[in-house]
Amino acid sequence: MYKNFVLSEKARLLFPGGNAVPSMPEDFEFEKSQAAVAPEQRVVIVHHSASARANILRELVAIDGLYTVEFSDLDELAANEECLSPPTLCVLVEERQLNRLSSEQKIQWIQRGLPIVGLSHGDKFGFHEIAPYPNDFPNFIECINCDCSLGLFKLLECVNRIRENGRHQIIVLYPETVEREYLVRILKTYRFNVAIVSSIAEALSLLEERRDFRIAIVGPHLGTMSGVELIRCLRSIHNHDRLAILGLSDRGTWSTAQRYLRSGANDFLLFPFSAEEFYFRLLNIVRTIEIIERLTSAATRDHLTGLHNRRFLFDLGSKLFASTQRGQIAMTAGMVDIDHFKAINDTFGHEAGNDVLRRIANILGNRFRKTDIVARIGGEEFAILMVNMSEEGMRDCFESLRQRIESEPFCFKGVPVQVTASFGVTNEPANSLEELLEHADRLLYLAKNKGRNRVEMHSVPALSSTGIRSMP
Repeated sequence: MYKNFVLSEKARLLFPGGNAVPSMPEDFEFEKSQAAVAPEQRVVIVHHSASARANILRELVAIDGLYTVEFSDLDELAANEECLSPPTLCVLVEERQLNRLSSEQKIQWIQRGLPIVGLSHGDKFGFHEIAPYPNDFPNFIECINCDCSLGLFKLLECVNRIRENGRHQIIVLYPETVEREYLVRILKTYRFNVAIVSSIAEALSLLEERRDFRIAIVGPHLGTMSGVELIRCLRSIHNHDRLAILGLSDRGTWSTAQRYLRSGANDFLLFPFSAEEFYFRLLNIVRTIEIIERLTSAATRDHLTGLHNRRFLFDLGSKLFASTQRGQIAMTAGMVDIDHFKAINDTFGHEAGNDVLRRIANILGNRFRKTDIVARIGGEEFAILMVNMSEEGMRDCFESLRQRIESEPFCFKGVPVQVTASFGVTNEPANSLEELLEHADRLLYLAKNKGRNRVEMHSVPALSSTGIRSMP
């Protein structure tokens, strides 16, 4: 099996043991994040020309969270072990210095697992259409001309792409073979986060638990299931908006591709293929996912605060409420209103009011769990839906939240301003989500009438203590 997959002769010299690919350093993986790429990552620039390094540096400052370290040659860099380990994101190296590396030195760079971008000269298009050595140097990503403005723009795009890849989680359904090791190496080189599963059941469980896994790479088979059967199983549960699938096979013709694509794969590759082709096929999928994420965010997020909006609250909240009707979960609703917000706007201006909204939203967003929904539903009013909250947890959570907002320092035009909020919280029975929120809204107005900056709560005993939690 897998006899069609063959490394180049040069690659065989670099990989002792024939087709065996040297493993990536285990300690080089970046910490996986569900929110954003890790801040303060390092880019290493290696170029003999100080002016060339300065030109590159001026471009890279456009990317937040990056800092650069400069060297004139690779020997100088190799002597600095600190720059060859995290948080180094990638190394930008003058192409002529890469060409002077011996086979032994190339092996050392491959084993470090650092993505390498070549810096060339004189190519009027700003980049080479084909990387000069994709097989014998699999860490090599692209060769870009840094002498022209188009090339510098391309370089900036390439570095930012490597950084953004760290936001993506990829699940691999592939038998334990040399091919899988090779694929995982490519994915890690490009800074993707990878999870390898041994069965379709494990894959489905992970996809259910981790919503941030948006890409699946499916091989020719896994266990007793063929690649087509694996894809059909995944697609029976997860649509194209939720999960993108790249199918791979070591045998067959383009009729094989048709079967994979008809079964629900977004794209398909037939071995043998280059690391470069694999990456750019995958990159098309990644970019599509990012477009979907941006469109979804625009439709479901409040532009000013970044919290979910009313539409999202009612779309997902209605589904959660349906679970409460079946007795699967208990739901608590909270309404929050900033006290005397109009006076802040009238006295200090709308920009001051926007600052208050953003900072209060940040406090609310950081306080609740991922299973809870926090939304801005209009003006200075916010709604919160929580699942399986105990009465004690409700009281502690919202009282500490009230105190946290009260203690937040605000100062506008040199004048200290104290901002407070009122809360209405309930878990009482309701026939609909709208009715539950109306109960919480009545308690909110009761808090307002009692002097503001207080929590009014109505709690009923839970039918079962199973799964009921307290807030940390």
